[in-house]
Amino acid sequence: MIRRTPARLLLATALLTPTFASAATLSADSTTQPTASIHDPELLQILNLALSFDADSATEAIATSHNIRVKGMADDILRDSTQLRLEVSALVASSGLVAAESTASQAQGRRSSQDLQTLRATYGSAFNHVYLQQQIDAQYALITLLDQAADLSVLRELSAKARTAAARHLLFARQLRGDLEGLEAQ
Repeated sequence: MIRRTPARLLLATALLTPTFASAATLSADSTTQPTASIHDPELLQILNLALSFDADSATEAIATSHNIRVKGMADDILRDSTQLRLEVSALVASSGLVAAESTASQAQGRRSSQDLQTLRATYGSAFNHVYLQQQIDAQYALITLLDQAADLSVLRELSAKARTAAARHLLFARQLRGDLEGLEAQ
């Protein structure tokens, strides 16, 4: 479990404040391209993919990393993604909402598959760096997407919870990456 200090909480609060960036999602080649507004079924599909990636990569980190802090962060991410997946399932059951494929969800699926493949082929201290960078990239992309879709009716509350978790994971991954880089420089 990662300790949360007051400075970290202040930074987390800053991350949780919605940004007013232009609507854009990351494409498969990591460039930004403007997108049309995202609708609930498309957002649901992307959220499902993001939560699956979080759970799969966290499970891999728990099994592979030898760093207790990386394992602790992965455990937090696995717990949060599992809880959010349960909430997504309950929302789908109660609302009848059905996930829909889109260009953005297809790009998300390709990125997730490539990232998991890379992660599974990485060992030793390099594993921690790859895992942390992938989490930073994934959480930032999810926050950006959720900021675009903040006004959606059915997924509003769930999107807010997912954004809060993603911001917390992004903060922890950035701090941990900095700590690991600092230790290796000594």
